[in-house]
Amino acid sequence: MFVKLVLLLHGTISLHVFFTFLLFSGLVAHYTMTSADISDCKQALAAVTEVLGSLRSIIAELENTEKLIELQQDVGGVEELVKQGRVSVLPKVHGY
Repeated sequence: MFVKLVLLLHGTISLHVFFTFLLFSGLVAHYTMTSADISDCKQALAAVTEVLGSLRSIIAELENTEKLIELQQDVGGVEELVKQGRVSVLPKVHGY
């Protein structure tokens, strides 16, 4: 449940960051190279792009954790399938 709430929150944040990305992309495309604001907009666009990339990796990790929690709940007798910092490669299981 907590992971789903975090994913929802990250989804909302990602949406805001994406719209900010679109805004700055539009501004950079609109301004001429001699505009006083072009440098600031390019810096802001670079920062937003970096944040958007970080959010993508965080969301992918959270989705993976959610799947592992569901799998742990479905498979009886498996303890600590989900563990902080654990990196594992699991085969695709139908329905997950």
